[in-house]
Amino acid sequence: MDVGNPSNLERINHLFNQDITEIRKETVTAFFDDKETKLCIKNFYQKYNYIIDPHGAIGILAEGEILKNNESNINSIILETASASKFKDTIDEILDMDINLPERLKIIINKPKQSIKLNSGFEDFKNYLQNKT
Repeated sequence: MDVGNPSNLERINHLFNQDITEIRKETVTAFFDDKETKLCIKNFYQKYNYIIDPHGAIGILAEGEILKNNESNINSIILETASASKFKDTIDEILDMDINLPERLKIIINKPKQSIKLNSGFEDFKNYLQNKT
């Protein structure tokens, strides 16, 4: 996965053999703006005393829309993609507090960034991993 372009569209197209009709039949989409996302984070914290990240908030909002528009019984699991501390400045503003960073994040947050450019080919990636010393 190219973390610089973390789109799942390529995976979805592959799973459905590029069949847009099948994709539309089997998936649900939703859109929420910043205001709705921030309100969800705030409400979730007030109700459960748990700080969710913006991605988790979108999942929770989408689940609400799906359940509201679907009359059958649906079980769902929402997985967050990051710690809320990754969005510390935003979360601090939304909740009007100074959230704590996990110790492991405190240790690495000010370290210099290191990156190695590789092309998108699997063989080059595989060779890099096998030859890493």
